[in-house]
Amino acid sequence: MGVICWAAIVEIAYQVASRCDLGEQAASKETLSAYADARSALADRLLANGWEQDGLDRFRAQQGSADASTQELCKFDEQNDTGKFLLALAQENPETIMEITDSVLAIPGPPRWGTCL
Repeated sequence: MGVICWAAIVEIAYQVASRCDLGEQAASKETLSAYADARSALADRLLANGWEQDGLDRFRAQQGSADASTQELCKFDEQNDTGKFLLALAQENPETIMEITDSVLAIPGPPRWGTCL
């Protein structure tokens, strides 16, 4: 997985975890903090490698549905694969989030999508 792929996954996970009412399956404060830290670290890498802030903002809006209303973003079926994936991301272990982030940031060269999902 490449930096850009992980940045896209982190973005949708952050948006769902921070904006959706997931009840008992809600993300912990530690998980939200880990996603925020990962977003920041990934943004730093992208901006340091030729991305402009407006391009990063567009990427985040597109990949994380940041421009979608909360109602629209959070309307997913918890029984289908996408819903299960989003719920699993919202509940991810904070250490795992940072381990993956560190591993993709260690990939030399300019950020790439890599093998994504």
